[in-house]
Amino acid sequence: MLGRRTNSNNTTNLRSRNLVRVHRTLSKSFGVDRCNVRPKVPRAASLSAKARMENQDWQEAPSPQKERRRLPPGVAALLEIKKYQSRFKLMIPTARMKRLIFQILREEYRSRRPNERIPVVFESNQNSEPNANHRYLLQKNALVAIHEAAEAYLVSFFEDVNLATIHRKRATIDKDDINFIKTLRSRAGLL
Repeated sequence: MLGRRTNSNNTTNLRSRNLVRVHRTLSKSFGVDRCNVRPKVPRAASLSAKARMENQDWQEAPSPQKERRRLPPGVAALLEIKKYQSRFKLMIPTARMKRLIFQILREEYRSRRPNERIPVVFESNQNSEPNANHRYLLQKNALVAIHEAAEAYLVSFFEDVNLATIHRKRATIDKDDINFIKTLRSRAGLL
């Protein structure tokens, strides 16, 4: 016994080790699917994988809704600017722009020939022969080009107006800022 250490708590250690082992039994739910599992189909009536996906009568568990955080001042505006800059869609509706272009063409025609009938026609077919009765024929690509050029001009104009507003240490665009930028552009020959 000299070389051997004995532990007086040897029996208690064995008991505590045995207590750690717990027999686990599987719990079965009867009639209730707790984890959104598809109902079983008999083998005779089993469908292909694609048909099974189309005929699913079970739904996925709804994801928990996160609380929306309030953004710091100015961040929402910058995110909105980034969103509109990243997309290609034009801001002015096409039908309204088309009406405006034809209105300008009519006014120009009236100013040059006040006594003649106003023949303005929209021609979407690029290979069409011009008719002798019509003075203005516009292709669809020409309308799109005018539309894009007009929007590009407006964007650059309002960028300059915004810079003038910021220079005056204000946040709201004013009529004075617009007139100031018009004056600058007319002197530079850009208007």
